[in-house]
Parts: sequence; structure tokens; C-alpha cells
Amino acid sequence: MQHSQKQISDKNLTFPKPYPPQKSHPGFQKKSFYLNMQDGVKLALDLYLPKNLQTRIPTILHQTRYWRGMEFIFPLNGFFKSLDIRVLDQLRTYFVQRGYAWINADVRGTGASFGQWKFPWWQKEVSDGAEIVDWIIAQPWSNQKVGCTGISYSGTSAEFLLSNEHPNVKACVPMFSLFDVYDDIVFPGGVFLQWFVENWEILNLQLDRNKVPAQSSWFRHLIKSVSLAGDPEELAQALQDHLQNTHIAAEARTLSFRDELSPGIREKMDSFSPHQHLEAINASQVPVYSWSGWLDGTYQHAAIKRFLSLKHPHKKLILGPWDHGGRFNIDIQQKAAFDRPGELMKFFDFYLKETENGLLEEKPVHYFTMQGGGWKTSDTWPPAGAQKIPYYLQASQGLSPESPTKYSSQEVFTTYQVDYSFGTGKYTRYTALTGILKTPRLYRDWQKISEKLLHFLSPPFDKETEITGHPWVKFYLATHATDGHIFVYLEDINPQGKARYVTEGQLRLIHREAFDTQGIYQDAVLVRSYLKNQKKPVVPSEVMEVQFDLLPVSYLIRKGHRLRVSISGADKDYFALIPEKAPVLKIYHTEEYPSQVILPEML
Repeated sequence: MQHSQKQISDKNLTFPKPYPPQKSHPGFQKKSFYLNMQDGVKLALDLYLPKNLQTRIPTILHQTRYWRGMEFIFPLNGFFKSLDIRVLDQLRTYFVQRGYAWINADVRGTGASFGQWKFPWWQKEVSDGAEIVDWIIAQPWSNQKVGCTGISYSGTSAEFLLSNEHPNVKACVPMFSLFDVYDDIVFPGGVFLQWFVENWEILNLQLDRNKVPAQSSWFRHLIKSVSLAGDPEELAQALQDHLQNTHIAAEARTLSFRDELSPGIREKMDSFSPHQHLEAINASQVPVYSWSGWLDGTYQHAAIKRFLSLKHPHKKLILGPWDHGGRFNIDIQQKAAFDRPGELMKFFDFYLKETENGLLEEKPVHYFTMQGGGWKTSDTWPPAGAQKIPYYLQASQGLSPESPTKYSSQEVFTTYQVDYSFGTGKYTRYTALTGILKTPRLYRDWQKISEKLLHFLSPPFDKETEITGHPWVKFYLATHATDGHIFVYLEDINPQGKARYVTEGQLRLIHREAFDTQGIYQDAVLVRSYLKNQKKPVVPSEVMEVQFDLLPVSYLIRKGHRLRVSISGADKDYFALIPEKAPVLKIYHTEEYPSQVILPEML
């Protein structure tokens, strides 16, 4: 990404407002132990309590698949007892110092816990959370109120905890996490996100064998293992259990549709997808604060779907200029300066300590407009005032609010030979999902990479224009193949001709008419079902209408800048290639077939 001419930090004078709690407990005490579940499986837990505790306090429960802690090898273990490298470790310290108990738990079949990890968030794993809460509220230091949070996998674990409808769970903050397993991570737009699924499996296999992943930087040679909750023989026994864990990538490669059973675990993806448990989550009536960032894979859309699908008023949504995990402000290419601990504590203090701190006086939605717009608030998502403006593809690769007419050109379509060598590079929203990126400079090489795409370019904008919401593609195209993919990228072109990536979306063509008729969840755009009985093969050379959404965004197009819509039929760096031979696409742009991108422009 190119630097903007005007830069605004994600920490400004209006949001978040400084939250006052100071350290009340400078030190903490830690206890590691095994907790027996009803079926006899032992889970490894770390409990952190403030020192000199003289009152009952609330608890934050964090359940992770990625190790609750690590230890250095000899001789460094004489100097460092454990390694605090993660954002959630820093949050833990912040909360404990301000009068909270914090529990880190290895979910069953992972870390130092016993048992099998059958698949993500399977029934046993979810019910374990309720048993941990039962243990918490039985402790003499507990005020009987439990909150839950997490990032990515552990954020979804927090959301699934609500499905137990445990009366003592009072607040939840899922951060940078999925909502619909199929559409948010494994098959966005019905296209297999092969790179992530396969790399995630490699990561898990290494962790399950007590090996620090190779991509985890220099300290992989310094770490011994997961922090022990017991003696070494117990850990060895737990690791033996992990050898039975499911290989998720092998399961996913066999699937194409939402309602297919995977061959090994004999489950549909929806069985371990939070959206499928909405009835129980809504019945819990637990306040939920959903967090994500505009470059957080596809999870900003997941956070929106979660927010819209919750049926009670105690919900909030924040969408910042962040990558996965929120370490970086991608807009200005710096470390994020946002006061995440303070904003989280304000939410938990209100619901777990009954602190009157003005939380309910705030609007429920906070979002950041990139390229100079800063933080904004709204009562709804999308914000009121967004107007849908079509930009039509034109002959000679133009892009205009004026629709084509039969007199405008004799060119009825533009031909594009799909290039299977095209990929979006190493520094993208999808790479960020693995946590291996150490830089805020996503899409740094987009100017060169995008040269291989088919472009449609608008005239310069005559005023600043804010795009906030969900861009929508409505194309008319034809191909000789019976299946395929289409990828669409939205770009900001400055007066010097430099391209800046804004957002993207994709669709597998056989899913073009697979829209939801059952109301599986709420969204700001049409929900796609991806069901097998709605599959529609492409008729070779027949013109078809293809509609889909691009990932939501809030972005300011400056006066004098141009908008560019770019098209591909592949992204080899992340998505599986279909069909085997690269097809030719014909994109129509006539009065009869007015291909267009519809942008949500703020009035």
C-alpha cells in the first residue's frame, strides 16, 4: 500500500475516550493445574490472580488451541520463567493488575490438555467451557460473574461458550474471529482458500507434537514446550492423545458445498460454525462486543454478520484499520496505537463489575474510515446515509456512473484470458490470518502485481467520496468452461497513477444462483447458501448474470483520484484453481448487459 497524503492515527481525541482504572494490584500469582472434566479428560489451566486479594472478583476465561504458554530451554529458563509474546498475554496482565482473575485453558486435545481434538469447537470442547465456568464460580475469590474473550480461534471459543447458556457468563468479546466457517474462512465466495487451510493444518500438527512452529521467528530455537500443568510424564501422555487429532485440510479438500459431509469426521462445516448455534447464543442474552479490522482476512464481514444476527440490544461492533489480531494500523503502516485494553475493560467493567462508566450512552457501532476519515459512530450497520451508486464497465475499459446505451459503442464485451500465474503476493489480508506477518505494509507490491489484471478505470473524482459498506458486483459474462472463479478488486489510483488496494471479493461460478431462502443468519447483503442442490453448471458461451459482494470497507476516495475495478479468474497464491485449464472470460458492457459495480457512497 502507498502512504496517504494525510495520515490519521487510530488513536485520536474522540475515540476511544480514556478509561480511568489504574493498577490496583501491581503483582499477581499464577497457578498451573489440571481440571478433570466429567468424562475424565484432564484440561490444562493457568489461573492468574491479583496478589493480596481481599475481595471477590470477576473472571475472564480464555480458551485456546494455540498453547496457553511456553517455556525457555536451559540455560535461559534460569532467567525467564515463561514467554509473554502474545497480545492476550499483555491483556491478561492489564486485567489482573486491575482486579480480575484470568484463566488460560488449553482446549481438549491441544497444548498440555488430554483428549482428542476431533474438529474445531466440537461438542465436547464446547461443553468443557461450561464445566470450567462451574469450577470458577465455586472458588472463594469469584464474584460469580465470568466474561470470555479471545482472538481468532479463541475468539470463536468465547462465542461458542455462550451456546451453553450458562447463567454466570455475563459478557463476551470475540475478536478477529469467524462466524460462518464455510464462507468466512474455508470457502469465501465458494472458492477453496487452500493456502490458509493447508498452512493452518501444518501449524496445528507442529503444536500438537509440542514443537514451536518454524515460522515463529528466532525464538523457535529457544523454547522447550508448552508450560507444564503437572509432571513431564503427564505431558507425554497428553501428547500421545494428540496423535489422534483430525487432519482438517485433508477433510476440506474433498468438499465444495455447505451441506456436504466430510469423509472422516462425518460432519458438515455448519456443525462447528457459530451461526448454526444462533438460537442458543441469542437465548443466552449475553452482551457481545464484536471486533475486527478492514484487512482482517474476511472476518470484518463475520463480525458484521454476528452483530446483525444477535437478537438483543446488548451488542456492540468495532471495525478498525487493522490486520488479523489488530497489531498493526494498515492504513498508515504503523503499529496500532488504539487503547484496546482500556476499551475492553470498559465493556467488562460495566457487565462484570456493574461500573457506571457511560457504556450505554455510546452508539453501538464504531468504524474507522481509511485515508483520512478517522473514527466514526453509528446506530446501525451499514451506517445511515449510504447511497448505492452504480459504476458501469464501459468499452475501452472505462468505468462511469453513466450506463451504456446501444449507441455508445460497437464493442459489446471485453475479452480476458485468465492468467493462472497471477497471485496477490506475500503480504495480504489472507497471510495475516496465520499471524506470521511482522509488517503493517500489506499489499506493498500491489502496483506491479496488479498489472496482470483486466482493468476498468474511472475519470478523476471531482470531490472527496466516502465508500462505507458492502460494494456489490453485478456482471454479465460468458466463458467456454463449465465452471470457474471470478475475482474482483477495487483500487484507488492517485493522480500519479499509483494503485492502492482497497478491497476484493470472489465467487465460484457454479454458486452464482445459490442464495439463502431459509434465513440462516442476518447480513447487510444477500446471504449465499452454497447448497449442493443449488449448484448451477456454466453453459459454455452462454451469457450469465453473476452477482456477489466485495468485502466491506470504509475508505475515502480523494478529489482527483480515480477508481479502478480489476478482474481476474485466479489467485494462485491463496485459492485453488478451477478449471484445470485457464479459461477465457468475456465481460459484457452493453445496454442489454450493463456490467457494474455498485458502491455504498455516504451522502
